[in-house]
Amino acid sequence: MVTRTDIVLAQRAYYQGDLGPAKELLLAEPDALGVLLDERELLGGASWETHSRRSLVLAALRDTTPSAALLEVLLPLALGTRRDEREAAQSAIGRAGVLPTARLFEAISKGTKDDRIHAADWLARSRVKEAVPLLVRAFEKEKVEAARASILRALVGLGEPIARFLDRARLAADADKALAKGWPTSLAFLRVESLPRARWRGGDELELRLVQAWLLLAHKAKTPMASPLLVAYAAELEDAGREALGEAIYERWLDEDFRLPEPLDGDVRERLEAWAQKAGMPLEAYARTPGFKLNVGSLGWMIGKGIETGALEHRGVLAVAAALAPRRLVPRLVKYVRDFRGLRIGASRAMLHMLAGMDDRAATQALVRLSMRFRTASLRKEAEKLVNEIAALRGWSPEELADHTIPTAGLDDDGV
Repeated sequence: MVTRTDIVLAQRAYYQGDLGPAKELLLAEPDALGVLLDERELLGGASWETHSRRSLVLAALRDTTPSAALLEVLLPLALGTRRDEREAAQSAIGRAGVLPTARLFEAISKGTKDDRIHAADWLARSRVKEAVPLLVRAFEKEKVEAARASILRALVGLGEPIARFLDRARLAADADKALAKGWPTSLAFLRVESLPRARWRGGDELELRLVQAWLLLAHKAKTPMASPLLVAYAAELEDAGREALGEAIYERWLDEDFRLPEPLDGDVRERLEAWAQKAGMPLEAYARTPGFKLNVGSLGWMIGKGIETGALEHRGVLAVAAALAPRRLVPRLVKYVRDFRGLRIGASRAMLHMLAGMDDRAATQALVRLSMRFRTASLRKEAEKLVNEIAALRGWSPEELADHTIPTAGLDDDGV
């Protein structure tokens, strides 16, 4: 039975740079792991202690070679929904040198959506070639777009040619199915009827319903990282129309992300317009600047009111933009992250995920550079995580991935 005294002593040692007591605690009481990671108040401790306790336990896991009993407890966490727990558990299992291949195969076949996604990622990073037939079958029957994308990403990472999964007839049928319930009003800001038209190589026009289906499925997947299948279909389109279409989608998402809520209270509008006038630009243009984001945060204490802007709930559609227009968007994404730094963390993180999903050398170069030298720590760590994932899927180390890229990536000497 783990007591609060045990935790306090382990924390005290942790603060002094010693993970030994925490590791001993995990090995001696593996069944207590779930309790130790619980977000709720427990073991007589105040709720504010939760963060330091979780940091202690996760740090200990990353540095522990687990016993057989602890391995059993770690396996559910290794496929769980919390990224910090999942990464720590997978790291600990990796230190044991025993990949739970049978469990991962079972997760692909019978697990939940999250189980399937994380098992596919893990199998690909671990270069488990014998998983290919199972993954192919799973991909063919998968109905959840996010899981479908992860499984296909794993297959491509394991060396399967993407061309075998391209099927224009199935693409059309899937589009009809996706659009059966109509076009959601929440995506009206995309104004799809007026988007630029693209053509397949060979001359046929890309049907609007296919674009709508891509956008809708990407929206439901809720990730700005394009799936390999979407990237492959995009490569079958003529360059000029494809790039114009992708850039237009990105522009319309930005317009929605920066859009001011209406109606604005009179005193709020007065304050915002005064700032915009001081900056020498219209309010709508000023709303797209870092200065606006800095100032708008002060509205609460200045006049007791505030406003919220942003379109992060629609960030999935950015995956389509990333697949269609990598060459045009890479410098724009880097500039966005550079300009806003830590002011729009969610949107900047979405831009990093767009770069990670692009089949483009410049995008990879940008991520590598951002992962090494960027002032905002949370974004630098996110870029580092994405670089590690890209490298693992290609069977390289992060250092080898960096060696395959040109380091400048359009960034300055400050890493931005």
